[in-house]
Amino acid sequence: IAHCIQFVERELTNSEGLFYSALDADSEGVEGKYYVWTKSEIDTLLGKDSNLFCQFYQVTQDGNWEGENILHTTQTLEQFAKLHQLEVSVLRKQFEQSKAILLTTREKRIPPLLDNKVQVSWNALMNSALVNCYQATGEAHYKALATRNMNAMLAHFTNGAVLAHLLPNPLNKEGFLEDYAFLADALISLYEVTGIENYILKAKELSDYCLQNFSLTDSPFLSFTTLHQTDVILSKQEIYDGASPSANSVFNKVLLKLSICFEDKAYAVLAKKQLQAVLPALLQHPTSFSNWALNAATEYMGWSEITLVNCLDNPIVKSFQEYYWPGKIVLHTNNSSKSTLPILQSSVFGKSGIQLCKKETCQPIAETLEKLEEMYHANFKTLPTN
Repeated sequence: IAHCIQFVERELTNSEGLFYSALDADSEGVEGKYYVWTKSEIDTLLGKDSNLFCQFYQVTQDGNWEGENILHTTQTLEQFAKLHQLEVSVLRKQFEQSKAILLTTREKRIPPLLDNKVQVSWNALMNSALVNCYQATGEAHYKALATRNMNAMLAHFTNGAVLAHLLPNPLNKEGFLEDYAFLADALISLYEVTGIENYILKAKELSDYCLQNFSLTDSPFLSFTTLHQTDVILSKQEIYDGASPSANSVFNKVLLKLSICFEDKAYAVLAKKQLQAVLPALLQHPTSFSNWALNAATEYMGWSEITLVNCLDNPIVKSFQEYYWPGKIVLHTNNSSKSTLPILQSSVFGKSGIQLCKKETCQPIAETLEKLEEMYHANFKTLPTN
């Protein structure tokens, strides 16, 4: 995780925290040339530290890819350190120093060309990934990156509820459904880890705009382009999940979450119509509808409404975030100010902690890690019977 995010920060991020689209695979007409190494290069650069480095990163004289070497490892640092009877901390420091030397040398090479377009949909996907990484690791820097990126997107791409598709945008193209859906989903996820209600309110604003401008009269699914876009030969509906989830499946999840937070049955009614419409194809070809399957499973099992009460900075929250908890929506409240979310407006929680509600039944607030673990495991003990 750390290395992936470091690469994105170093190679694909602009000065405002927005993410570029892509790097070419080749440089100087040779695929991978910028990134690969010969063993003799590494031996020269690292000297006595080369032996362990090459063993760990699978570097050989003959190469591990087309005669050269891609640095990769098949074991953990802890396993390698134990095998060589070395301290993990010492080995980690040595490898970090070695990688820094190689990186400095690599930066002198001719780099691959950069596609510096900034697309809303891809930025939103990366934003959601950063939030997931923050939840899994507790690394505050990842949350800071996501917040900075989101604020830059809202500043540059939004005009009220209308989204631009990309920057630079010389043709003034409005966003597609995937731009709106992915950004709304990222906004909700960022609200869940920051408690900043403006994010989820913006998600609602964007979603309402989609319902007004992408909805079709003869289908529960939304069009990929706005109904007022005139230069489209054929309006399509994107429902198949592939390398990235389909716009409609992401928007379906957004509708389900908004229906809970804003107690709006209209969102839920449409979302369930979409799930019912896609179900026959999902059962026949599940791998083509993987994100739909997650939504359907969550709807079947029931959403877990988890409210953090006066405890966003409490260590118990870090432990809670590390749990894999599918089908959850995280809410935030404190007793000093009134929430703008309807689901929280009538609630009085009193003490601080984490509360789980499911199917209109709420458990006592968990104030300790032990109680949190009991709550987590109890949530998955009973499966629905109908």
